[in-house]
Amino acid sequence: MRRGVLGLGRDRRGTVAIEFALAATGLFTLLLGTISLGLIWWTTNGLQMTATMTARCTALGTCSPDPAAYAVALASQWLGSGAVSTSDVSASLGSQCYSSGGGYTHFAAVTITSSRWAGATLMGPFSHLTLSATACFPVQS
Repeated sequence: MRRGVLGLGRDRRGTVAIEFALAATGLFTLLLGTISLGLIWWTTNGLQMTATMTARCTALGTCSPDPAAYAVALASQWLGSGAVSTSDVSASLGSQCYSSGGGYTHFAAVTITSSRWAGATLMGPFSHLTLSATACFPVQS
């Protein structure tokens, strides 16, 4: 019995597997975290582009009568269907977004908030995030 216990200290079989398991845990965590952060960034950029295009459309009056439906259609092209619903979009005309000396006093403002982003179903700590984007476009009076 004593000889068997002492022999385990000299036995090197399996050490590579243990080292790989230790290193792979950190590497996979880093990889999945990077993918999740990339999806958050991609979705935020898509929401921002949707908000900007919807604010422009609202200011020009080309997406009447329902800017929210326009935003949903645009977001589904960039982010996939169901990423934004009409209740997630808030559009107003005649608001004051910025203090601008350029002669514009009224703006079309759009805010989009979405909790159904691309990575929400993927995994863990980022699944509870609610992403939002706001954009303003001047209305000439």
